[in-house]
Amino acid sequence: MKKNLFPITMALGFALTLIACGDSGTNSGSEDETGSGDKNSFENSGTKDGVVKMSSMVDPRDGTTYKIARVGTQVWMAENLAFYDTLWNPKMATNNVEQSSDGESGRKYSYEVAMNFAYYDDSLYNDGICPPGWHLPTMAEFDELKTLVTSKCDSTTFCGLAEHGWGGSNTYWTSTSTDYGVRIDTEYGYKYESNSRMAVCYSIDLGDRKPFEPNFSGKSSEMYVRCLLGSRADSADAMKKFQSIRQNRLDSIKIAQTQLVHDLNGAKNHFNGDLEYSYFTDERDSNVYGYLKIGNYTWMAENLRYAPGKYLRDRQDTIEYYSIGSVYYGSQRDSICPSGWHVPSVAEWQDLFTVADNMGNLMATNSYWDPSEVKPTNTTGFTMLPTRKFLGKVEKSPFNETEFWTSEDSLEVRMVIDTVYTDSVEAENFTLDTTYVDKLYNLYYEYSWIGKNFDLEMGSSTHGLYARCVKDY
Repeated sequence: MKKNLFPITMALGFALTLIACGDSGTNSGSEDETGSGDKNSFENSGTKDGVVKMSSMVDPRDGTTYKIARVGTQVWMAENLAFYDTLWNPKMATNNVEQSSDGESGRKYSYEVAMNFAYYDDSLYNDGICPPGWHLPTMAEFDELKTLVTSKCDSTTFCGLAEHGWGGSNTYWTSTSTDYGVRIDTEYGYKYESNSRMAVCYSIDLGDRKPFEPNFSGKSSEMYVRCLLGSRADSADAMKKFQSIRQNRLDSIKIAQTQLVHDLNGAKNHFNGDLEYSYFTDERDSNVYGYLKIGNYTWMAENLRYAPGKYLRDRQDTIEYYSIGSVYYGSQRDSICPSGWHVPSVAEWQDLFTVADNMGNLMATNSYWDPSEVKPTNTTGFTMLPTRKFLGKVEKSPFNETEFWTSEDSLEVRMVIDTVYTDSVEAENFTLDTTYVDKLYNLYYEYSWIGKNFDLEMGSSTHGLYARCVKDY
């Protein structure tokens, strides 16, 4: 078995040519039914009656060349199938497909993969994962091979099959399932199975006293596959179907890749196209951020996405991560910005607000801002998105709201009055004990749809908020 460069389009064109020749029979025995188009392509194996003749074929799906054998009116692959294309059928990637490790060529497949995850139909060919125009043989077709070879060929070479790819002891799938009950003749008796877990397989060992032996095996077992040739019309139709499925998957992948690029751009998709942004890469995690000067300071134009230390959360598989970033607790606030950048002070935030004639100048367009509450224009390029942390989930907010850390703290002084009872019966006998408690709070800015403006608020160290960074100066 070897692989050649064999363009699929050429193979399809040839398959259509075969239809024009008018041969739509199945296993008719003509010597040019391999898809090669050469009537002399089969060579006599050296036996007196020419029961077995050898040739080769190319699987047009991947360009792999296989030896084939014409046995009576049947044409068989004389090598184990090696096809593996998860683009054609993605299920292959998550089911049993194993490259042979026992010295044999080809791959081993579970029954479901060998059948290409199709249902068994006893009245039709089951193409399975065989090349276009070939199919997974039925138990009856294996029996036909067995009958012909054992009756007409000597037991030493079996008309040359033993020396042309059939000499080893291997087991192959048939397409026959036991869903509706199957009875097989094992030469010394009969076996019967009727369940949805089993299928019929064939062991071939031409050096054994029982060279062809049918049996039942669980569908999850891994076996080799030898395919049997069908008609030319089948070949052309199957090639069209293969091409169509594969092209559809390619088209889907291109669409998905385009969407992926869009998703990875995140907030950059909402940048103001009339402004010129610069970009830098955070060396800690390779996140790329756009930035620009707004007022007196240079601001990140998107929320920070760095996930520090023990708070690392695997959010890279969510679209929201790339557009709205991560949230940070007050205890993390002073160490989250990359080198050369810092969490903005209250004064720096106030400078930003001064530059904006209205809050809409800070807000990203084409996002989730409610236009009935505010008109987003993003004229400053700040590209602010509505965000929230709800029930532990970081997400875009369906409301006009967002929150950002500042770098500053506030000391709150509270008066606490404790009531001390001197008589448990008469409640009027009590005294007041007044104490004062100091507590440090982190300051943050909250934009709310209610006030349509930013308010300076106080939060604890366990409060989770978003962050924008300002360039050091």
